[in-house]
Amino acid sequence: MATHSHQHGSHEAWDHVYENLDLSYSETPHSQGKLFELVKIGFLKEIFPKTPAKMLEVGCGTGFVSLYLAKRGYSPVCLDINKSILIVAEGNFKKEGIKGQFVVGDAEKLPFPSNYIDCVSVAFGLRNMTHKDQALAEMTRVLRPGGRLLCRRGAVGPPGQ
Repeated sequence: MATHSHQHGSHEAWDHVYENLDLSYSETPHSQGKLFELVKIGFLKEIFPKTPAKMLEVGCGTGFVSLYLAKRGYSPVCLDINKSILIVAEGNFKKEGIKGQFVVGDAEKLPFPSNYIDCVSVAFGLRNMTHKDQALAEMTRVLRPGGRLLCRRGAVGPPGQ
């Protein structure tokens, strides 16, 4: 197995993570894993503020969660440190005819004003952030009063667990 000398969590490291993966969007579950993902995302819709609401997905990857919720009335802001995967996310949105905002950015220094977002979602990206406390403080800062912050599965454990 090839090893790479990129800094943990860097945008270069993520280029290698996404190699050879199916990055397309589908709401048709072709596997049990995909079905579970759809169920979990449906749960997000139940606990997030009612639409219309502006949602931020930190470490959005292919934008699957944001796209699912955008199709149900949310205004998505997709943020990732990796520009290449944001291009894939934007392509997934275009294929579905859905608009979204795509931002290359660092979760530890979010490029948004305070009290700007109704709900924030973060999953695997959090465990790869160098300063998790700073990233969570930033996510809280951009939330409007009464907003929701949801850290999804595996968000705080070490990579690979």
